[in-house]
Amino acid sequence: MPIHLHIHEERYRLMVQKAMAADHLLGTLYQIIEPYPIPPLTPSEIGCIAHIIHLKTLPDGQIDLIAVGQDRFRISEVMSYHPFPVGKVEVLPTESPRTLEVVRGASLLYKMVKSYIQCISEASNNRETESIQNHLHQFQLPDDPTLLIFMACEILQIPAFEKQKLLEILPAPQLLRTTLRIYRREQALHAHFSKTSWEVAQGLTELN
Repeated sequence: MPIHLHIHEERYRLMVQKAMAADHLLGTLYQIIEPYPIPPLTPSEIGCIAHIIHLKTLPDGQIDLIAVGQDRFRISEVMSYHPFPVGKVEVLPTESPRTLEVVRGASLLYKMVKSYIQCISEASNNRETESIQNHLHQFQLPDDPTLLIFMACEILQIPAFEKQKLLEILPAPQLLRTTLRIYRREQALHAHFSKTSWEVAQGLTELN
């Protein structure tokens, strides 16, 4: 699933230029914000390799790009922070055995993802969410269980720190179980708030 990035800092523009001159690959990491009183931005240990598939340089030098996530990696050594972070990484293979649990779980996940997309569509009530809705409807969910799990994780509209926890789960069966649990939670929340909204609207109608 593609990610859209807007690059405005000079050091990261340089990073993108170097990546385009080489293999079009970047490492993306979630930034951990430490508690008060000193909140430095600390990169997470595990990230994702992003392959740049489209780039547009704006008149002011800023960059809009589209990238596709590939393999996950673990930082083994940070070599430099200037002008931008550079390090050595270890590519992490996904442990994805085609066991009966994975195949059956993926079949259930497929149905839950389709239902979740429908929930997002029903909740769309402005132009921004409508564009998200149209984008989601263009997806062709893969039949391969591992690819389906990854796409299901990406589609989830949850906080970044929670997605990072999913990224750090390497065995496919464990990732599948965790993803299914989150989808059940999200669908239950949607059902609850949909019912609440209807009851509130009905109450307002009766008052009028």
